[in-house]
Amino acid sequence: MNKKRLIVLITLLIIIVVLGTLPYFIGGQVEQRFPNLNQALSNKFKLKQVDSTYERGWFHSSAQTLVEWGKSGSNDNRLIMVHEIDHGFLPIRLPMVDTTIRPPLSTATLLEAHTTVQINGGIVIQLKIPAQQVKDEKAHLQWQDFEGTVYANRSLTAIQTEIRSPQIQLETAQGQIVIQQMSLQADVQPGSTNFLQEGRLSIADIRLAGKQKPLVRLKGLELVGNNDIVSDNLMIGMKTGLQQIEVGADQYGPGFGRFELLHWHVPTLMSIKNTMTEIQSRGLPKRLQDRMLKLRLAPYGVALLKNTPEFAITNLNFNMPEGELRGALRVKMEPFDQFALAAFNPSLLLNILDAQLDMHIPQSLLQDDSTADETIRQRLNVWLEQGILIVAKDQPNYYQSQMQLKGGILQVNGLPLPIATILSEN
Repeated sequence: MNKKRLIVLITLLIIIVVLGTLPYFIGGQVEQRFPNLNQALSNKFKLKQVDSTYERGWFHSSAQTLVEWGKSGSNDNRLIMVHEIDHGFLPIRLPMVDTTIRPPLSTATLLEAHTTVQINGGIVIQLKIPAQQVKDEKAHLQWQDFEGTVYANRSLTAIQTEIRSPQIQLETAQGQIVIQQMSLQADVQPGSTNFLQEGRLSIADIRLAGKQKPLVRLKGLELVGNNDIVSDNLMIGMKTGLQQIEVGADQYGPGFGRFELLHWHVPTLMSIKNTMTEIQSRGLPKRLQDRMLKLRLAPYGVALLKNTPEFAITNLNFNMPEGELRGALRVKMEPFDQFALAAFNPSLLLNILDAQLDMHIPQSLLQDDSTADETIRQRLNVWLEQGILIVAKDQPNYYQSQMQLKGGILQVNGLPLPIATILSEN
């Protein structure tokens, strides 16, 4: 055997040994990281680990974790997570993990997840929630299969999610809601300095059937939203679109709008959330719980308003048989140094509101044969008599109204008007 052939054989032997031991090495790495993963999931979802096992083979490993929440020792508050781990055989076959979640005393699967580890370190998870029914004395919820895909890069700084379901149905004593062809997409960047998130919700059809009320159907609903955190302040923007709405035999649409939330202080919001979770976990009687929530949350509410949060509808358009409704609204909380008094007298908050409303309404909407609700039509006619609605200068077939509230003073179409006039039923 010559020297070159010997070198080739040794090289091939080394490659075979490395490839042969690679699955076992990958299994060892997974086993080392498994406790950290369990702990991260437990911390994220407030779960307690009751038991955990891990069995490692050369090409395959199995793991099982029993978790619980709420009252300790009750199987009603426990779930079993079973993981079947294929170590793969890189680069021929990628590592894969099949996960199922089920109750301890049942074989019914609540969730299935098929995870593939990419060569670049990213992961792709195929999710499935089988058709289920949840029923109690107040509601009956059922859905067809939820299916989805989650992709995360190696450093978990970018996560993309898509979830789909053909139908979701909820029945209560008040009526029935049926949602068809739902799709949810979300892009998250949890590792960035400013947490960024974009999402899109699409629903082909929503049916709302109330007791002794006309059937309402929403068709072609789409919500597109994003948020950002700048200097501890949350900014949220959302665009909405609706192709058609049916109320009984009447049809409206299409319509669209844009909504914004600005300057909502994140540390204060988190304090509110944590306080509510802590109080609700005590299992107190409802009346005592409500009193404690009001007492504990009042200072946070004051702090939240002090950061001048804003809400805005920057563009709202909706088509009706009578014409197009158009409007814009912006509400801002101005700085205020008497929050202690406002906690006992909420009407003082009117003095710190800075609000502007601009709307255009078709004149035919006020007529007796319009499709508007009778109560709304009557209120609009009262506003017309009071001068709150005036003929639009640029569109003779429309009424318009411009309102501004600042420092407790209301101006409508450039003239002062008592706030009670807007709220009056007459």
